[in-house]
Amino acid sequence: MVRILRSTEQIFHESEEKVTRSNLEVKDRHGECLCKENSPVFKTVTTKTREGEGLWEKCLGCGLVINRSGVEKENLEKFYNFSYQQANSFTPGEVLSPREHYEIAISSMRPVAEFLKPYLKKDMRVIDIGAATGEFLNLIKDDVNYCLANELNKDYCFFIQEELGINATDENYLNLEFEEAFDLITINGTIDHMYDSLSVLDKVANDLRTGGLLYVQTPNDEQALRMYLPEFSRKAFQTFMYQKAHYYSFTFKTLKKVLKSIGLQVVETFSRHDYSLKNFLHWYFLGQPQKIISEAKMSGKMFNNTSDFEREMNELFDDADQKFHKILNKYKAGELICMLAKKIT
Repeated sequence: MVRILRSTEQIFHESEEKVTRSNLEVKDRHGECLCKENSPVFKTVTTKTREGEGLWEKCLGCGLVINRSGVEKENLEKFYNFSYQQANSFTPGEVLSPREHYEIAISSMRPVAEFLKPYLKKDMRVIDIGAATGEFLNLIKDDVNYCLANELNKDYCFFIQEELGINATDENYLNLEFEEAFDLITINGTIDHMYDSLSVLDKVANDLRTGGLLYVQTPNDEQALRMYLPEFSRKAFQTFMYQKAHYYSFTFKTLKKVLKSIGLQVVETFSRHDYSLKNFLHWYFLGQPQKIISEAKMSGKMFNNTSDFEREMNELFDDADQKFHKILNKYKAGELICMLAKKIT
């Protein structure tokens, strides 16, 4: 039986396995690049972000893109429990309940669960860092032995525990210590949100058993929408993409480099793009996002299907949407980098 401990500071969910604050000394690597030299050289990528003025820089040595104006460390808990939910709701202008968020978000986690299914075993221990409302863990919990959700949002954490019956903690991952190593650690769209992303990956390597797997999914700095739109639209998308909630923007090359540096061997890489060709064209011609995320992810019908002409035109766009995604996959130009790695040391 899982026991819930409450205080004015946090909500902590404790399972039969004791999860405590870690004594592991973690070096603060906030804002670091991957270069070994003492004085790396940076160039400005942009001073325009989704929220207004900001500063994103790129290291000319390793290529890592870094946010110099992200959310301050002392404001993270408030930001993710309040501000972020208001500004990034699936439904503009509304703060969704955990259940409502879960029902929308679970579709994006199904491909992850399907991809990882061949690697799952009944004796596995799994932690999902940045678990949101627990969609991924709920999809795989019957295929493994133990699941733990790590999520800063207290309402989401409570939902995971009470509604999904999955062990959960809202404690900062860097502060956690575990009795046993994990067989699988997943970080779905979260590593770029973490104030000390590189230190988190250092700790992940420590918390994985030898032979254990890490699956990371994170925005692709070289996605098609940032690289191949007309100049006006490309800059507009770049402003939209770079936001204060993200601290790093990775490419396949830079993410591989950091995983190799912590003793992990990359097993498989691919890109993923959940948005439609219609959404791509919306950015291409208008230089702005569609208002509702769910609509941006659906190919949808361009016509009403009330005539043969309309039906054939819809078929044309459906075929084009499928080919669009095949091209993105071929050139790894989708919105997300997806990477599976194994701990070898």
